[in-house]
Amino acid sequence: MNEIEFDSKIHVCGIFEVTFAEDDGLPSKAALSARPSAERYARLPRASSESSNRRLAARSMQARPSKAVDKALAAPQGWAPLKMFVSQSGVYHVDAAAVAGLLGVSPAEVLTRIGSRALRVTNRGAPCSYLPVSDGFCFYGEAVDSLYTQTNVYWISWDGGASIAQQAGVLPSAQPGGMFTDTCRLEQQNIPVTAPVTDPESDYWFWNFLIAGHPTLGAKDYGLRPPAVAEDNGQATLVVRLFGGSTVGKTNEHRVRISLNGAMLGEFQWDGLKNVEVAHTFSQSLLRDGENSVRVTALLGAGIPYSVVYVDSLELTYRRRYEAVDNQLLARGDGNAVITATGFSSSKIRVLDVSDPAMPVLLKSVRVEVDGGLYRASFVPSGPSVPYQVVALDATPPPAAILVDSRS
Repeated sequence: MNEIEFDSKIHVCGIFEVTFAEDDGLPSKAALSARPSAERYARLPRASSESSNRRLAARSMQARPSKAVDKALAAPQGWAPLKMFVSQSGVYHVDAAAVAGLLGVSPAEVLTRIGSRALRVTNRGAPCSYLPVSDGFCFYGEAVDSLYTQTNVYWISWDGGASIAQQAGVLPSAQPGGMFTDTCRLEQQNIPVTAPVTDPESDYWFWNFLIAGHPTLGAKDYGLRPPAVAEDNGQATLVVRLFGGSTVGKTNEHRVRISLNGAMLGEFQWDGLKNVEVAHTFSQSLLRDGENSVRVTALLGAGIPYSVVYVDSLELTYRRRYEAVDNQLLARGDGNAVITATGFSSSKIRVLDVSDPAMPVLLKSVRVEVDGGLYRASFVPSGPSVPYQVVALDATPPPAAILVDSRS
């Protein structure tokens, strides 16, 4: 048996011979049963005295809130805080009836507090603005990029908050057919690789791995579906993030080939236990408006006994149409004088400037029109890089979960 370490050291172990004796020296069940009971009984803790029980009961009563306190906390004048969980960036809708059910109050009471600005939304201690609607409120939630969680937590309390500010502007005519540069990222965190990764604060979770030269584990295909790919002959860029998961101490011991929809984009070589970003720029005409396939192949170079490569993520930067997905679109002006966003199922379209995600600003001058069997919205961006969230309010999803914050 050969044991190969991550630093390429090889230990030859064996050959070992194991002999099984007829009598292994362990006492039989019958022999154990014949032992005195004192050697076999389960020891039990000594019962506490009556005075000790009285002291423990007194301490418990002092530490435990009374039923009157619990009732007061559940009453309207002391509504409990709630926490909301989100995993993707976008606008979320919180239904007053759902909140009322958690607190044991009526939906009308919740709507009254929302309307009177008694509602407060926070994230990591910072205030967040919200938009009151007829059956609850909406807020902009951000995805979290963390090693420790995949959900961001927003808090609801009842000590006064801020509704979304509004901004006036010029009402434009529609200018359909525009496009902007967008980025689509694909990542899965399936495998923790803790042995070769020495920095505990780094991202040591990976999608999967490749073994160079292996007939089945040497290459993998990754489905990539960027939304609303524009018909454009400009340039797109694919970045594949990889990690060298083995080393034999030789130069360029890792070698990969990247292809898109059957067309080879290029090869890349590196050595050692380290992260690399493999970037290839190509004509956007290679992209399909729908499903695309990225193949990553690990190649075994001459004189290299083995190579293990971990795949972390794919990131595509491309030209995109102003077209919503699931009634939401995050877009920038990108040099367009007017943004006309299409693909909405409702006419209740709102546009938020999310330059400050905690305090978005609602644009008042938005032209909403019928567009075939759907709807579109047109507005004037204040700058080429300002991010806008365009959303049909009555089609927004709820948070992944809403829970009452209980005392621990």
